[in-house]
Amino acid sequence: MLTKEICKPAFEDVKKYGENNIPPLAIDIFKRLIEEYFNPQPLKFGDLKRDMWIIDKRTGNIIQVKKIGTNGAFSFETVDGSVYITSLKKDRFYPLSQSIMEEDK
Repeated sequence: MLTKEICKPAFEDVKKYGENNIPPLAIDIFKRLIEEYFNPQPLKFGDLKRDMWIIDKRTGNIIQVKKIGTNGAFSFETVDGSVYITSLKKDRFYPLSQSIMEEDK
């Protein structure tokens, strides 16, 4: 399994040895990708998209956004088919990533 400890040095090697052939924008994109994967930030209301899969850190459930309201509320469906309505709570909802799911183990 890839870990942050493996990916960061590999990225630095690519950056160091490939800087003449790799566009700076590509380097920046890969750097952000590694950071977002290993250090995901909580979602803001504007980040939510219909049919997006996210994780609810409070319950540990993986949920799918179904409808986004204009008043800060959204509805979601759990993997078992249950539908709920809630508002976005601070530091509760995150994008799916292996590192988020591993924190709860």
